Amino acid sequence: MLLTAFFGLFILIGSSCVTNRNNPHLNDLTPPEMIWVITNHGTGQSTRMVGNKEFEVERNVKYTVFFCPKDDGGLKEITKCSTSGKVCQCGETGQVSGPSLCVLETISLELDEQGRALTKYCTNFSDLMLQGQCHGDDCTVYQYTTLNVTAKNHSDIVANGSLSLIFRIE
Repeated sequence: MLLTAFFGLFILIGSSCVTNRNNPHLNDLTPPEMIWVITNHGTGQSTRMVGNKEFEVERNVKYTVFFCPKDDGGLKEITKCSTSGKVCQCGETGQVSGPSLCVLETISLELDEQGRALTKYCTNFSDLMLQGQCHGDDCTVYQYTTLNVTAKNHSDIVANGSLSLIFRIE
C-alpha cells in the first residue's frame, strides 16, 4: 500500500500526467473542459478551478499550477504560455512593466497503438512566485502572471483558457 501511495504522489508531482484513453470522436462539437489545480508550496493547500479565473496569491510564496483539460472525445493538442507584469503607484508617480512576451509551447497528443486518444492530460507551470516590490514609500502594487492555454479535441474544436495569479498591496 505504501508503494501505491508513493507511486500516486510521483504521478501528481511530475511535470505531466496522463489518464484515460478513448476512441476519438470526430463529430464531437463540445469543447474541452478547462481545469486548473493551484498548489501553494508554503501550505501545501490545493485549489481546483474550472474555466477562466483569477486567483489571489500570497507574496513571496511559490505556487505550482496544473492545467488539466478534459474531453471525452479525446484531446489532440494543447498549447500554453505565460505572461507577467506589474503596476506600481507611489504617490504621484506610476510605473508599469509588462506584459512580458508569451513564448508558446505546443504539446501534440498522439493516438496510441490501438488508435485511442487521451481524454485528459495534465501539464504544469512550476515555481510561480510574485514578489510585489516597488521602489518608493506608500506604494500601491498590482502584480500578475497570466497563464494562457488552449486545448483542441479530435473534431478540431478549440477551448481557450486563462488563469491570472494576482497579488495586490493597497
